[in-house]
Amino acid sequence: MIKKSIIKNCKLNNGVEMPMEGYGVFQVTDPAICEQAVLEAIETGYRLIDTASSYQNETAVGGAISSSGVPREELFITTKAYIQQMGYEKTMRAFEESLDTEDMARIASLDKGCPSMLDTREVSEVRRVYDYLKNPVLTSL
Repeated sequence: MIKKSIIKNCKLNNGVEMPMEGYGVFQVTDPAICEQAVLEAIETGYRLIDTASSYQNETAVGGAISSSGVPREELFITTKAYIQQMGYEKTMRAFEESLDTEDMARIASLDKGCPSMLDTREVSEVRRVYDYLKNPVLTSL
């Protein structure tokens, strides 16, 4: 039985509502365990799920989303682009690869992993990606 979320939301600067608490899957490497854990988190009431391409479990997260029965627009999924994926082309590719993952077709937030390690040029290139993505994708919830 799926519980309605009791977690409060906060409104981001772009108007998107984001749950104030979420469930993360860092270091959950077994796909079956990850999918079951995320499914149970959703059933418990979590609506923000945090993953990253480098965790190598986005497919399991997508599987849990698909089988949860919760409408996709009620879920807030975050993923991350890491230092190896910085620069306009690499960050766009990282985002597109995450979108191609099963049922991750709506990602609410693409975060920068290790932002302090970027040089000025990389920051400006990544900023271009964020500026591009925030208009239909990040605000489509």
